[in-house]
Amino acid sequence: MRKLALVSMLPLLYTAQAGSTTLLYKSFDDLIKEADGIVMGRIGRVEARYDNRRDIYTLVTLDQVKVLDGNYARPMLTLRLKGGRINNEIIHMDGSPEFEAGQRVVLFVKNNGRDLVPLVGWGQGMFRIVADAASRQDVIHDSDNNPVVAVQAGHVDKDMVNAPEANILGARKPLSAAAQISAGRTETGEMTPMTAAAMLPRPAMSVQAFIDAINQSSARLAAKVARPALLSADTREALMASDTVGRDAPAPAGTKAPQQLNQSMTPVLPQREQPAQSDTQSQ
Repeated sequence: MRKLALVSMLPLLYTAQAGSTTLLYKSFDDLIKEADGIVMGRIGRVEARYDNRRDIYTLVTLDQVKVLDGNYARPMLTLRLKGGRINNEIIHMDGSPEFEAGQRVVLFVKNNGRDLVPLVGWGQGMFRIVADAASRQDVIHDSDNNPVVAVQAGHVDKDMVNAPEANILGARKPLSAAAQISAGRTETGEMTPMTAAAMLPRPAMSVQAFIDAINQSSARLAAKVARPALLSADTREALMASDTVGRDAPAPAGTKAPQQLNQSMTPVLPQREQPAQSDTQSQ
């Protein structure tokens, strides 16, 4: 399996020599402000393909789409992410979330079809909807399956059960369990009742409470947010798979050949042919 480690420095991506992907921390307010659109839905299909340069990309199709913020009217939304698995060839992007058919998610989508991972902050812009047996309601976890317990002061508060795969620069570091216990002990070494209570797992935030937090933050930040159109990857000609139309093969009748992509993942538009000069002009 090939693992790609990247350093994300807005707006460009640079390849690191070693180590895991490094991403800038995104607060809840950042997620709201930077997203082209915020959607909720169910993962219907996950399909890896080769592009016209034989790189592997994965198409993730979200159905039952509910738009929480932004402009999008279709019932399905397809994301295009770098990496995936085709037979025995695997490319994994550290810091990119893993999608499985049947998952329910809330996504903060950005630059779909242009960025390697079209989510704000990569995995930071993906939240899982999980059925909680104890409370018998749907709750919110982050992409690393950490329970989200609150949204406050413009940040996502979570119980850090699983460390993120990527290195998050500027992330709020929760106090470790050992530090909490040490700080909350008496001079005789006994744990205070308050510290003991604080160490109990906190209930995860319900999906409805999370949606309410999105709506409240969107309203508060409305003057600072100008959202571009939210696009599905299957609407971009630059994202046509090479197994449909080859780079050098003629396009089937009634179709357009796919645009090539440059190294920055920006579509390279075909150049117009200049009209040939006449013989009289050349003389």
